[in-house]
Amino acid sequence: MEDLTSTAYHEAGHAVIAVLEKLSVIRVSIEPCDEMLGHITYDTFHFNDEYCAARGLERIERGEREILQLGWERWRGEANARTVLAGEIAERIYAPDAPRSNGADRDLHRFSLWLIELALDRGEREVYGQLLRMQTERQVRKYWRAVECVAQRLVERKTIDGAELVTMMGPICAAA
Repeated sequence: MEDLTSTAYHEAGHAVIAVLEKLSVIRVSIEPCDEMLGHITYDTFHFNDEYCAARGLERIERGEREILQLGWERWRGEANARTVLAGEIAERIYAPDAPRSNGADRDLHRFSLWLIELALDRGEREVYGQLLRMQTERQVRKYWRAVECVAQRLVERKTIDGAELVTMMGPICAAA
C-alpha cells in the first residue's frame, strides 16, 4: 500500500502543477502501464495556424508571429519542465526519507534532456534548472492540500479524468 500511496503523491504532484500551468490534463492514473507505476496524460499544444486562428492571431505579421512562437515555445517548455519536476518533489515531501523512485529518476532524466535542448552552456543550465526547481517546489508546497486530495482520490479510484481533476482543485486553489 505504501508504494501505491507514494506513487499517488508523485502523480498528484504532476497533475496539480499541470493544471496550474494551464496544460490540458486528459487523465492521471496509478494503474501500472508498461514499466511505469503511474502516469499523467495531457495535450501538448502546438503554435500553428489553427492555434493562431482560434485566438484571432491569423493576421499578425511574420516577424511578430515568430516572436510569439518563441515565447510560446519557452512557456510550453517551462510548463512541461515544472510538471515533470513536480512528481519527484511531491514524492520527496510526502516521504522525505524514502529512496528516490524509478519514476522520479525517469522524470529527472527527461528534465535534464530538456535543459540540454535549450543549448545553454553547462553553468547556465545548472542555474536555470535550479530556478525551475525552486519555482516548482514553491508551487507544490503552496498547493499541497490539492496534492493531498488528488493523491487520496487516486488511491481510492486509481484514475482521475482531467475534468474531475480541475473540479476537485477549484475550491482548494481558490483558498490557497
